[in-house]
Amino acid sequence: MGRPSQHSPEVRERAVRMVLDHTPDLPSQWAAILAWPTAYRDADWIKATWLGNDWITLLVEAPMMWGGRRAAGTGSVRGELVSLGTVGYAAW
Repeated sequence: MGRPSQHSPEVRERAVRMVLDHTPDLPSQWAAILAWPTAYRDADWIKATWLGNDWITLLVEAPMMWGGRRAAGTGSVRGELVSLGTVGYAAW
């Protein structure tokens, strides 16, 4: 059994109901979750920071991981180090 939830059953039920209420209008439950912008009540600067981190991961870290793995496949120690560094960044 998993760890106990920090939210009451009523809060969890309301959250599930809100997602399911929006699902018929959208192609999937995930799309319903993403289409609900008020779900996260963070400050604008926090949202901007998270968006910036996502772009760095997508445009810098992911290609470096791919290139490092490709170079490591040819026996490059430098490629292996780059690959391990990007995996560590992703895990962090």
